[in-house]
Amino acid sequence: MRNFIKDFFNNKEKGKVKGAVISVTLVISILTNLYLYTSPQSIPQNTQVVAASQGSQKQIEDLKVEKEKLSTEINDLTIQKNEIESKLNSIIEENKNLSSKLSQFQSQKSQEQTNGQASNNIQQQSQQVQNNNNNNYIVYKTRTGSKYHRSGCSYLSRSCYETTRSEAEAEGLTPCSKCRP
Repeated sequence: MRNFIKDFFNNKEKGKVKGAVISVTLVISILTNLYLYTSPQSIPQNTQVVAASQGSQKQIEDLKVEKEKLSTEINDLTIQKNEIESKLNSIIEENKNLSSKLSQFQSQKSQEQTNGQASNNIQQQSQQVQNNNNNNYIVYKTRTGSKYHRSGCSYLSRSCYETTRSEAEAEGLTPCSKCRP
């Protein structure tokens, strides 16, 4: 076979044929390659690649839109979080102020109760002194009556005796309903 090829290339007449064969071979090669790249089997593959590429572009655009939405939502939530933290800090500060005021009020109330107890003690002592004084003023009784009276009461008879209120009550006498001693 080697000799055949050598003889083929050495012969000049056959050189023209040789050029034609090479040309035909090139054309066949080009057509074969063209057929392979444009064959019905490869066209769907190319279409699928283009469709997949277009689908990927659509997904990328959808993801970009979704990313923008999420970024906006994150910003809104961050603003809300900051507002809530600010309100929380205000409430904490107000709570501290109210606790301080409550403490002051309780201290003041305790002092008032202490002062009130002292005042009550003074009032009780004063009332006891007054009661002692009230019970020791002079009233009048009759020899046979069950009541004691003020001076000048119309129920007093000529036989009246002077005594103190405490002594009259100790004897079991009650105040007169008319003169109210």
